[in-house]
Amino acid sequence: MLAQRVISALVGIPIILAFIWMGGLGFQLFIAIVAVLGAVEFFQMAGFSLRSPLLYFGVIWSLLLVLSAGSAQWFPLIITSGVMLSLALPIILPKGPGLPKEPGVLLYWLWLLGGIMYVGWL
Repeated sequence: MLAQRVISALVGIPIILAFIWMGGLGFQLFIAIVAVLGAVEFFQMAGFSLRSPLLYFGVIWSLLLVLSAGSAQWFPLIITSGVMLSLALPIILPKGPGLPKEPGVLLYWLWLLGGIMYVGWL
């Protein structure tokens, strides 16, 4: 287990440092890809399936937060619209496959908003 972590670090750290050194669009693209992968992983751990429209909404809004980090003009709009739409989606969408197994609209909303803020904002 330790050997796998050391090998991952030996490969990963130079890649990360290269993107940081490059800066600009290359770094922003790298961070966007990492954010998308992190959001998908978070929502899958929360119980959303890959067929869930809520998962895609959360991933897109997380990505929008990451991409708007340098723009103070768009950030409040993205936060506000993400909160409002994430509250409305679990109510509007029909209950069915792809949604978490736990009952309750509030629980869907909490996981969705929590994932958006955890991955996209932090």
